[in-house]
Amino acid sequence: MKTKILFGWVGIFLIFLPITLAFTTTDIQVKPSFTIGEQITFSYILTSDIEEEISYFASIDCEEAPQAMLDLKTILLQPNTPITEIYKGYTVDNTTQPQNCYATVSIVEPYDLVETKQFKVIANPSFEFDVFTCKDSACHSKSKIFIQEKTIYLDYNSEVENPIITATLIHPDKTTKQLTLPISIKADQIGTYTLEVAASKEGYQLIQVSTDFGVIKNEANIEIEPITCDNNLICGKGETYNNCPKDCPSGSKDGYCDKISDGICDPDCSSQEDKDCKPTGELPWLWIAIVVIIVGSLGLLLFLKK
Repeated sequence: MKTKILFGWVGIFLIFLPITLAFTTTDIQVKPSFTIGEQITFSYILTSDIEEEISYFASIDCEEAPQAMLDLKTILLQPNTPITEIYKGYTVDNTTQPQNCYATVSIVEPYDLVETKQFKVIANPSFEFDVFTCKDSACHSKSKIFIQEKTIYLDYNSEVENPIITATLIHPDKTTKQLTLPISIKADQIGTYTLEVAASKEGYQLIQVSTDFGVIKNEANIEIEPITCDNNLICGKGETYNNCPKDCPSGSKDGYCDKISDGICDPDCSSQEDKDCKPTGELPWLWIAIVVIIVGSLGLLLFLKK
């Protein structure tokens, strides 16, 4: 009996042995590094010792770059017959950050198998650079709206020292003027201005930024209509006991609680604010509640006695 069981396990092992040994091998060939102007590419060789159909995708994974859309492929591998493919990625340019990347081939069917190989992208690093439009030379008061013929201060802030800066100011009429930052100007045109700035330094990427600001003719003046008391013995709009006591005597409904103890309840006050306003409706409700409780208690006692 034991011999039969042993042979049974051996048979199962022999049946599944080819399957367990049928994993595809992936050999990735990629350069150790890529520089500006080079397209990132790598080749890979897929090999299997049995005939099998696999589904897989190749990709480039970088720390500071978005991943391209994955292209799932399905191929039929013949025993010990290598298949060579080439994957083409993006081209390293002046906007690419220096970083570590991985060439990857991922098999997803009929099993999961991932092969990776690391490489580097060699490029110039970027740096933080911002431009500002201000109302004062120290740029404490930054703004995007200015008054015609008033002084406008254009300045910048850079993470690296002494960058080479070129600036172009585009006027509302689309004429342009070259500037050297920092600088102060007086805008004679009304409308929207655009300031385009490029900053560079050896060993770093070229940084390009732009900002818009507007110039208007005059500042907006918001006039507040003064409240007048016409002394016509009528409590009119805007008049209260506080600013017009002749037209709005104490106790008038004028939106102002005068809190005066004169025997007149001011309708704009609560009973806590004006002592002349006696609370109404509180005691009757209290007595009603007491009566309801007493009646309910008597009814309950009668019911229990039965």
